[in-house]
Amino acid sequence: MLFAARRHGLMEILLVYKRPRPEELENHDASFRRVEDVLKLKRIAFETCFREDLSSGKIKDRLIITVGGDGTLLEASHSVADNVLMGVNSNPNTSVGSLCVADMNNFSDVLDDFLSGKLQPTQVTRMQIELGGKQLPVLALNDILIANQNPAAMTRYEVTALGQTSFHKNSGLWVCTPCGSSGAVCSTGGRVQPIQDRRLQWVCREPYFARMPVPALLAGFLPEGESLRIRSCTSGGRLFIDGPHLQESFEEGTELILSASKSILNWLITPEMENRRQQIGLLRELYEFERRDESAGV
Repeated sequence: MLFAARRHGLMEILLVYKRPRPEELENHDASFRRVEDVLKLKRIAFETCFREDLSSGKIKDRLIITVGGDGTLLEASHSVADNVLMGVNSNPNTSVGSLCVADMNNFSDVLDDFLSGKLQPTQVTRMQIELGGKQLPVLALNDILIANQNPAAMTRYEVTALGQTSFHKNSGLWVCTPCGSSGAVCSTGGRVQPIQDRRLQWVCREPYFARMPVPALLAGFLPEGESLRIRSCTSGGRLFIDGPHLQESFEEGTELILSASKSILNWLITPEMENRRQQIGLLRELYEFERRDESAGV
């Protein structure tokens, strides 16, 4: 529907925006006005929506454009089904915006490339979440953190994957999509993945063990079609989905099942954007290697 509407010039757009911090207000407002002006100049119908008011009912058959940073795009992705998603970084001076394909300076050109068919959406893997026997309505685009509600307390769980089961004690478990592999997972010793990879990746942070052998499954890649099962052994456990705003209770005895969802995301990504995302991840990988060498006295 959306692609047919695009070809016939009937496409509508929903602009999803954030309420910026005071120090970001001037740049954010300038970017938002620029996006609106471009759409008016091109005579494209649009509506606006604050990101916390977004729902699947407001999505309809529209191109979804987020104006903010990576967090705004991630939050919007939770309501998107078959729509195309495009991110505009409203403040490149303070926001990395590795998930945003445009800013106020090149927004018009990127939009033209999409409208002409030159820029096609990329199909990106999202993560399905089954918690306590119920599938959550939200799909994670970036990552999930399993941790204790108290950041200084131990996280305990039993993890099963690839035919093995292992008991872990640590400060938390990161599970990410390929999109999220350039974020916290890379900073925890993981590896950046190509955006079109279909595997999930997991890395436990700060593992605790006092004797050999080292626990199995401290990190790994989950092939498409496989599931990662985690049984909580933590009182006060929490599940954080794509950042701090969306969380679920993960109490002792509850089972969590994570897998790659069949519902992919149609996302506007350019080769330049993907290269920037890869470089950010590789920088964190390099830092982690150097930090380990220094700790070992190499």
